[in-house]
Amino acid sequence: MALARERVITPGGDTACQYRRDVGTTGVVFLVVNGMIGSGIFGLPELLHDAVGTFAPWLLLAGGLLMSSVFLCFADLGRLTDRSGGPQRFVTDAFGHFAGFQVGWLYYFGRMVAHAANVTVLIAYVAALWAPIGVGAQRSFAVTLIIAAVIVSVLGNSVAGHTTARRMTASLSNDGLIPDWFGSVSRWGTPANSIVFFGVGALMFALSGTFVTLAVSGTLARLLVYIASIGALPLLRKSVGLKALSLPTGIAAFVALLLCSWASFQSSRQQWALMAAFLSVGTILFFVARYSRSAASKLQS
Repeated sequence: MALARERVITPGGDTACQYRRDVGTTGVVFLVVNGMIGSGIFGLPELLHDAVGTFAPWLLLAGGLLMSSVFLCFADLGRLTDRSGGPQRFVTDAFGHFAGFQVGWLYYFGRMVAHAANVTVLIAYVAALWAPIGVGAQRSFAVTLIIAAVIVSVLGNSVAGHTTARRMTASLSNDGLIPDWFGSVSRWGTPANSIVFFGVGALMFALSGTFVTLAVSGTLARLLVYIASIGALPLLRKSVGLKALSLPTGIAAFVALLLCSWASFQSSRQQWALMAAFLSVGTILFFVARYSRSAASKLQS
């Protein structure tokens, strides 16, 4: 996890950029915990209760147990490569650069709309501070304190999400998968254009959608990333001399694919269309980057 870059002079005299590892182990742990808690805990319980009543807590528990099949698959995937990149790396190694880029861009979309969903939750709780909150000074103080705690939590999650997600487009640019503009480094050593692109995109999504729409759209993107990554698992296992699937991994993969496929088709046509539009933009950027680099190579030769 890095927030900035430091310039390194290579033996040949070229200036290369590397990200400094400024966060540290403790910071990474807190970022991960904050990301796991997220903001959904402040926006979903009421919706779940309206949908299934008192069964809502049990539904959350059942969902968590079923999702453990996905975690097991990713644990197996993680030990099959020593290179960074996560889902993008898994799919790239199995199916090629274009498929890997689509997964990386899709995951980036999920992070962007999730950030936008955080913003809608934050606005809802901030607005509550200016709405009637009941009678009595003690009640008012208690409600204000709770809302303030929620705001701090959601802000922390948003900052964590922005910190990690803005690196994704910079990394895609460094790998030659999208135009160099996204990898531009400011004088402070930060991927300035990627920061601006992510912030503007998240703001536009936040202004155009509700929390539920944005949360489901982000979840849909993640589900498709999971499906693609698990689909790469047999090929990656065979590439390192293992059986395509062991019995435990095969069972976990079957359950995970079934669960993710079923859940993804619970999304609305609007959410599929939103994701498809974002993928289309990414595909255009991918081919623009390829054409630009191909043209530059021909000029140099």
